[in-house]
Amino acid sequence: LCVGELGQRLLDVQTSIASAAPDQRAARIAGAPGQVDVRALVAVALEAASEAGAVAVSIFEGKLPGFNTGVPDFRRCLGNCTVTMRSAMQKLHGATAALHSGDTQVARTLAMRSAADVSSCTVSCRELNGDVRLIVVQSLTEFTKMLQIAVSFISKMKPLPPSAPARTATP
Repeated sequence: LCVGELGQRLLDVQTSIASAAPDQRAARIAGAPGQVDVRALVAVALEAASEAGAVAVSIFEGKLPGFNTGVPDFRRCLGNCTVTMRSAMQKLHGATAALHSGDTQVARTLAMRSAADVSSCTVSCRELNGDVRLIVVQSLTEFTKMLQIAVSFISKMKPLPPSAPARTATP
């Protein structure tokens, strides 16, 4: 699956979760609450965001050939997005780590901040044209879309119960 198809599938699952009643057979088939591992869906959305973000970071760091950095519109885009995308990716990785540790509030906050970083980058790249615009804007849009889906799913998650303190053996 490409990121775009995954995004639509996650949106479909999210719609099913939001509209499903537990006693409806069709809702159970579609993935009613209690039958869908929301934590796994968040992990998939964050992974898809990471993949889309990696493409954008590669472009902004000059790792993909064929992008003319001498064009003024692209220079402006690069000037804003090189640091911004790196920061957004760090926040995304922090959100993933927070999710693994069970801190859904921190995961949600970091994912939202990552999306906000990328939105400023998207604005600075809106003047691009041609294939460059298509590739850059598509990567940024998919990144943001996946983060929005992850935030939405995180909001539906129940916090994990706090883990019991580790026992120490007494000699």
